Amino acid sequence: MMVIIMLSVMSYPAWASVGLSAYLPSSGEPIPTHFKFKKWVVIRYPNGGKLRSLLEDKNMNISFTANSDNNTNVRQLLQQLNGNLLVNKTTVAHFTSLTVNYKTTVQGYQDHANIDFSITLSPTLENYVINRTDDAATLDMNWIAPVIPNPVVIHSQQFGDLEVNYPLNLIKNQIPEVYDIINGTTANIVLRQELINATSLGKSFGSWEKLFDPAYVLTRSCECNQGGQIAPLTTFSVGGTAPAGGWPENDIKFTADTGYYIGTNHDFIGPDVKVEGLASTHIAGDKWIISTTKVARSDWIVVKPWYGLWWVDSTIGAVAVIVAWFFLFRRFKES
Repeated sequence: MMVIIMLSVMSYPAWASVGLSAYLPSSGEPIPTHFKFKKWVVIRYPNGGKLRSLLEDKNMNISFTANSDNNTNVRQLLQQLNGNLLVNKTTVAHFTSLTVNYKTTVQGYQDHANIDFSITLSPTLENYVINRTDDAATLDMNWIAPVIPNPVVIHSQQFGDLEVNYPLNLIKNQIPEVYDIINGTTANIVLRQELINATSLGKSFGSWEKLFDPAYVLTRSCECNQGGQIAPLTTFSVGGTAPAGGWPENDIKFTADTGYYIGTNHDFIGPDVKVEGLASTHIAGDKWIISTTKVARSDWIVVKPWYGLWWVDSTIGAVAVIVAWFFLFRRFKES
């Protein structure tokens, strides 16, 4: 039995997008997860000014990869991620290693510049199965919404020490002349918001839409090592679409040597949560769980007799909530 997760939620007013991808087998073996945080900043200079002279035709790429095995800063970030889980007391799941992929690109044009900030955290997840049998499993999902509300400095060989969580700090480090113009203006409203903030994933958990597919063809990209096989899957998704072209709707005017505008567009990562069998999300108090029941594919050849029937979800949900509370209480007591 498996769970494949790929989701993204538009996050307002943080004006960024966040995605999560993971493959969770009900066996509970350690698995890689991937949180992607992205912010696309657009700075317009319709009146020219100093920002145009600094940013027009500019092409800059800052990227690096670091992991907790050989980078002290990444180990500290991993400790903070786990520390947040302990403080919240909502999960006994934890992360055992972490890889960070960071990338920022700056592309300047005649009347505007795009600055694309992206950071992907790939921690290894353990202890996420609350209980399981041969035919069903209850999965702890309270690890899905990490937040780091403070600066994150990571040393890279090429760029030295970089603060990667707040866009304004990256601008200060890499293009200080632009920072000197922007800092202290209303542009800070956009640039002083942390990238690593997945609270929108948790807020949307109880409203994930679902659709059952009795013959889903697994792909290699799902990380389940069963590419080409057919399996009954429940797909969960979060409503949202890619942004239309044009200028950001949340443009903010700021003034330095002349008038400028700053805003963000969103690169929609694409929400997609797949769970093998008949699955449902449930909220038990402050606990987020997924319950899944294995279903033989031969039972779903033509029509899906349970699909859309509220009493099936209600029955499974009630059992899952009771079992989840029992096992979580016991595990917290033992710990």
